[in-house]
Amino acid sequence: MWQELNIADVLTLTLSPLEKDENLLKIIGYFWSDALNCFLFGHGPMTPTLLDVVMITGLDVKSSNPAAHRMPIIPFKLSSKADCTNWNTYISQHMKTKGPVTKKEHTAFLNLWLENFLFCGPSLAPTKNYLPLAYHLAHGNRIGLGKLFLGETYRYLHLMTTNLLSQRKLRTGGPWWFI
Repeated sequence: MWQELNIADVLTLTLSPLEKDENLLKIIGYFWSDALNCFLFGHGPMTPTLLDVVMITGLDVKSSNPAAHRMPIIPFKLSSKADCTNWNTYISQHMKTKGPVTKKEHTAFLNLWLENFLFCGPSLAPTKNYLPLAYHLAHGNRIGLGKLFLGETYRYLHLMTTNLLSQRKLRTGGPWWFI
C-alpha cells in the first residue's frame, strides 16, 4: 500500500540516521531571502522545488490535497499531547504485538511518522495536526504530500529568517533534513 501511495521511499529515508549540525543550519538561514523565497549565494539564487521533493523523497506531487474544511471525522480516538507527554507513551498506547494491523493502528503509525519524522513538528509529543492526513493515507487515498512538504519547508525557512532578524533564539525543527 505504501508503494502505491508513494510514501515507501520517504518512510525509509526519514527513518535513516542523520546528523543535524545546528550551526550549519543557522548559517544557512543567513542566505535565505524571505522576499524572494530563495537562497542567495554568490553564484546566484537557489530554491527547493517540487522536482527536488520528488527526486529526493519520491513524494506524490500530482495528487490533490483534501480541503481543510472537508477533512474527515476520525471515528476513533488517538492519544494526543493531553493524554501522553512523549512519543514513547504514544507508541506504547497504540501498539499491539499480535494480529493484523487495524486501521486505527495504521493511522496512529502514520500520524507519528508524519508529525515526528516527515514534517518534524515542534512538539515532542503527539498532536492532532496531521491526523486527518494520516487517516486518509491509512485508507489508501492518495495525497499530494510533496506539495504540503515543500510548503512546510518554506514556512520553516520563513520562521527561521524572522527569528534571525528579530535576534530571537533559532529553532531548528521542521523538515531540516530535506534542506
